[in-house]
Amino acid sequence: CVSPAGCLFCDFHRDLDSLDYVWSLTSYRHLKLTELTHFHPPTKDQSPPHPVIAVIDRITEKLLQFKSGNETRAQWIDECRDRVAEERYHPAWDGFIQCMELSAND
Repeated sequence: CVSPAGCLFCDFHRDLDSLDYVWSLTSYRHLKLTELTHFHPPTKDQSPPHPVIAVIDRITEKLLQFKSGNETRAQWIDECRDRVAEERYHPAWDGFIQCMELSAND
């Protein structure tokens, strides 16, 4: 796969069983949540939900599956949530998150 976003909905995708993968997913979820906070929907009451919501939901689902897998994976989830809360993002997403957050402050 070229991008984790492209794999999230693929029937053939297999999650990697590693802390690094969980950290990447958790960071990517944070990026998408940040993206959603920047979205200003049209004034129409009937506007469809932003597509990023499906991505956030899918990542959340994957993380919950990891957490329920075993104690080690549950610890990975907790560790990665702590890292993201401390603004220590996975290197694959760190630059994107930093840019998104900088543009929010402008």
